[in-house]
Amino acid sequence: MSDDAVQLAGRIRFALSTLGESNSHHEFEALCLGLARRRITSNLLPATGPVSAGGDQGRDAESHWSNIPRELPGTSLFASLASTQKVVMACTIQSTDIPGKIRKDLASICGQGTPVDRVIYFTVTAVPTRKRHDLIDEAARTHQVDLDIWDAAALANHLADYDLFYLAAQYLHLPSDLAPPLPEGAGELPDWYVEARQRWQTNDEPARTLGDLVDLRAPLRHATFHDEARADLPEWIGHARALLAATTGEHTTLRARYEIVVATLRGLGDMHPTDQLARDFFDTVTADDTLTDPGILEDAVVLLGYGYGALIRNLTALTADDLRGWQSLLADKIDRLLDADPPANAMAHLLAMRARLALHTDMTTDLASVPEDLPTVADVTTSVLAAVEAGEQIPALQTGPPLTDLDTAMNTLLRLGRHLDNAPLFPIKHIADLFDYLTPVLVDHPLYREVRELLDQATDRVTGQAARAANAPSPAVTP
Repeated sequence: MSDDAVQLAGRIRFALSTLGESNSHHEFEALCLGLARRRITSNLLPATGPVSAGGDQGRDAESHWSNIPRELPGTSLFASLASTQKVVMACTIQSTDIPGKIRKDLASICGQGTPVDRVIYFTVTAVPTRKRHDLIDEAARTHQVDLDIWDAAALANHLADYDLFYLAAQYLHLPSDLAPPLPEGAGELPDWYVEARQRWQTNDEPARTLGDLVDLRAPLRHATFHDEARADLPEWIGHARALLAATTGEHTTLRARYEIVVATLRGLGDMHPTDQLARDFFDTVTADDTLTDPGILEDAVVLLGYGYGALIRNLTALTADDLRGWQSLLADKIDRLLDADPPANAMAHLLAMRARLALHTDMTTDLASVPEDLPTVADVTTSVLAAVEAGEQIPALQTGPPLTDLDTAMNTLLRLGRHLDNAPLFPIKHIADLFDYLTPVLVDHPLYREVRELLDQATDRVTGQAARAANAPSPAVTP
């Protein structure tokens, strides 16, 4: 370590030693969870239940299930740190009899609840090497668990690193001008993203509203889809899960579930940790007849596609029957909404969603026939976008995978095309692009040419309006 780093670590150790004086267990717990996700086990979630009542069983955090290290080794920082073991995090700000405190907490952790493989224990007090080794041996003999002890010195050395110093600034209240310099070769992040990350890292107010979720969604999605920000993704997902736990609004709850599932699958390469969130999302959307928000229905259509992609890659415990059932219920719901003769623009949105449902890959396909060496969901997206940019055939369509209901899709698109004159505000580009992407599969259908002409006319009309608007003189300028 450089002299500056040594001095910063010393400053952090002193700040850690004062936590007990202010009874700041919650702050220490949050600090340790942030460090543990970045340095030890990325798939940790905060435990629930009041500490004073033993509701958390002595567990300040524990790992959710993940098979990423086996299935996708080395694909991301999260994958390299995710553990397939059951890992529990515990911490204390007690300053005396630390060995006794650790023994007591181990008895609580291992004596109830789900079995544990490893315990990560954080303390603000130094633990001599000999005592640390004795406790590790005793934990293995008595509880058959692996024990790791992080004392103040170990904590301080890592909190002095560039990517973790924000924890020291937030929870130990160290001035931000002590932050270490950016390491050489670090990837560039956009200014808006850095600002959003700083704001969310230092905000102590619990997020719970739809406005909070809208603010969170942009950086969460950026970390999901951009490698240079991927290391931040577990933290963003943690923010989203905290918001989900705090919110009471049904629409906010549904949108938060969607964002967490997509970020976990696309960014971390596994859907298993969010299977229940996906199940809750679909069950609510398909069962609640009063839920007609087009944005949430759109999310449901997209999530079905993600779910099937995860299924054929063994990245989810959801079944084909689950997905087909939700697809059928969602199609029935959209059909009922269409039968109710909604306003013109709403009608266009519903027709587009109904067509896209019918254009999903047929989920009755025999999964045993699916190749084992499928590219990842992210790789498929990348190859599709590259092909579209180059004007080439979509690689995923070259084998002509069966679609759910081609006739329904084409008849619905025909109905949409004939309706578009009545819905000038409908954004035609998305459905027109999808039609272009699927042309190799659709071109032989009897309705292809008529649908093609209607969508082209609508696209030209929108493009012409946009061009005319762009070329119109400014009201402030005299013609």
